[in-house]
Amino acid sequence: MTHSFHVKVPSAWRKNSGYLFLTDLVNINISNIAEETKHVSDLAIVLRNNKTLALIGKWGSGKRTLAVQIALEMEKVLNDKFKFKVIHNFDETCGPSISGLSQPTVIILPDLYKFWRTDQHSEDVINTLIRIRSITKDRKLYIVATFTENAWESFAEYFPNKNVDDLFPRRMSINLSPKTLSEIGRKNQVVLKEAAIKELLCVRGVLGKPLITFLFCKYPVYRNPQFLRLPLFSILSELRRMRNSSDDRKKFRVLEYTMLHGGEVEIEKLENDIDHPLFDVINNVDDRKAYISDYITQLLNGYMEKTKKSYRILHDVITKCVFLVAAEREPEIMFKECDCFLLFDRIRQKSRMEKIWERGKFSCDDNSLTMGIPTESFPIVVKAFKHRKEIMPMLRNVKLFNDIDFQRVWNKIQ
Repeated sequence: MTHSFHVKVPSAWRKNSGYLFLTDLVNINISNIAEETKHVSDLAIVLRNNKTLALIGKWGSGKRTLAVQIALEMEKVLNDKFKFKVIHNFDETCGPSISGLSQPTVIILPDLYKFWRTDQHSEDVINTLIRIRSITKDRKLYIVATFTENAWESFAEYFPNKNVDDLFPRRMSINLSPKTLSEIGRKNQVVLKEAAIKELLCVRGVLGKPLITFLFCKYPVYRNPQFLRLPLFSILSELRRMRNSSDDRKKFRVLEYTMLHGGEVEIEKLENDIDHPLFDVINNVDDRKAYISDYITQLLNGYMEKTKKSYRILHDVITKCVFLVAAEREPEIMFKECDCFLLFDRIRQKSRMEKIWERGKFSCDDNSLTMGIPTESFPIVVKAFKHRKEIMPMLRNVKLFNDIDFQRVWNKIQ
């Protein structure tokens, strides 16, 4: 997805508890990622001086795009050739390989703090990061980590004794200006009127304004006041409509299949897996492969994009939404086939109130895009997990696995 946004930088950095609030216009466009910008250079200098930088924002606020831009800018700032590593699921096992790096490297850690991890595992991850930072002070090794706002608050709250301020002395929050939104509109051939821009700036919730503006401009179905009032609800509603529609259900199945692979699937794999049960909705056709190809083409004008070797869903938020909508009807396939990290990121133990009011049912939370697992369904989950060898090494670090009731079912089922 092309993400275009602006960040603000005043003549003097405004500092507040380590935060850098960016305020003046600079265009950052992932389709032209090497574009030279003065203010990205300023951020690269901040990274150079502190070794680490935390980027904090909502889903779809452009954190990863900016992280990549800063990483590329480091070559110019330090006049050196850099390697770039993106580690999507950083944990203590990554420590030795990172500590052994001798070449100048920028490491990007998207969504460093995971809610599904046990407290002990989260502490192990942070200890690993602290050790890496301490032994690489004299090396050209730099770390950019991204957090959602809620994740950062939990991260700082859980580890006060680890001195988070020392680990990430500089944190950056992105604030948008009206010109930013106009630029996103222009790149998507939409002229945003002043009234629309004002409404976009007033949108509240867990989604970032760059993503909201992109969807507002890209898809006519979202170009309405309802979407601006409740963007996440509107996305889920549209996906549910697709899932239930006799015409669009087949397109949703392609989205669902891609989601099961973490939001990105190799072109060859999809083309060779046309007999997957998800595609059984495409009945009575001689060339099922051609039909699937046609649905992919339609999705490429909307929710998906194509790289040299793969198809992928445009944004992680859309992948999360597809997971929730699919899980409402067919939760079992999530346990059996969904990408491990996406699965653990989306499922959780039910809250006490959910256990009372939705006894025995899966509880889907539209705000957090997570699914609460009822105790009554633990046998289904356990049986699915025990048939997945790749999932077993991760389980001890998952909060759900450490639940007393889950453990009881786990030990009972062979």
